[in-house]
Amino acid sequence: MATIQKEKYNKQEYIRNCVALLLGPGASVAKKKGCSIGNIGITPKQLQGLATMLTVKCITPTIGKKIFNIMVETGEQPYKIAESETLFIIRDLKKIGEWIDDVIIKNPNAVRDYQEAEEKQRKAYTTICWEVIVHSKRALVFTYRDAEHILACVINTIKKNKKLC
Repeated sequence: MATIQKEKYNKQEYIRNCVALLLGPGASVAKKKGCSIGNIGITPKQLQGLATMLTVKCITPTIGKKIFNIMVETGEQPYKIAESETLFIIRDLKKIGEWIDDVIIKNPNAVRDYQEAEEKQRKAYTTICWEVIVHSKRALVFTYRDAEHILACVINTIKKNKKLC
């Protein structure tokens, strides 16, 4: 089982995440259940774990809400949910390169359209990028710098139809 690296993080952001979880999905669940936020079934340990995951940015806020709701339903710890549901953000460029290669192999028509017809390039490129995101189970979140690498990798791979990443 993987572990979250112990990183220094901004305590104000951590506190903001705790409050946002309680006042966002927590209040929504409390309203549906007709109880107070303190009685929705989330333990302090679960809240702490989820807020930490958000603060160190190993999950997105949208995924945080999804995990919160699963915690309410199942009582599971947030890390275990994220791991079993493959909800962690992926930033491993080698893994992303493997996904790009897999998608390109499975989408020869899009590759052909990109290579042969200039008017079809944008649609073909969009199709391949979207398929990479879907192939990653939507765990593909990256920084601007990573995006530049990914864009170049997709274009080079499509142009040459080789594994370059």
